[in-house]
Amino acid sequence: MKTTRIEACARVEQSSIVAAACGGIDIGSLVGNTPALEGSSQGTTQWIAAAALLRASWMIVPWLSIGAEVGAFVPNERTSFTLSGPPRLVYRAPPVLFGGGAGLGVTARFR
Repeated sequence: MKTTRIEACARVEQSSIVAAACGGIDIGSLVGNTPALEGSSQGTTQWIAAAALLRASWMIVPWLSIGAEVGAFVPNERTSFTLSGPPRLVYRAPPVLFGGGAGLGVTARFR
C-alpha cells in the first residue's frame, strides 16, 4: 500500500501538551503480488479512504517532542485479491481499518 493523506486538524495547546483531532482522505494504490506462485501476476488497484485521527504530543524541551496517534480509516471501495487455483481469498479490505503510531518531533525555528 502506498498512500498520501490530505487532512485538516483542530489543535488544542496546553502548556507543553498538544492534542489534535484530524479528518482527511487517503489516496493511493493497493498492490497484490504472489511471486512465489507459478503463473502468478501482480494486481494494482486505486485506494481511497476517509481518515479520522487523534494525536497527542508532549514537548520535552523547546526543540524536542514525543507523540502518539490513533486513527480509523474507512475505504471507499473494499477491493479484494483472490487466487484462482485453487480459488481462495487472499485479502479484502475490512469495513474499518485501525492504526496507531508513535514518534519523536524536532523543531527548528529560523529568524
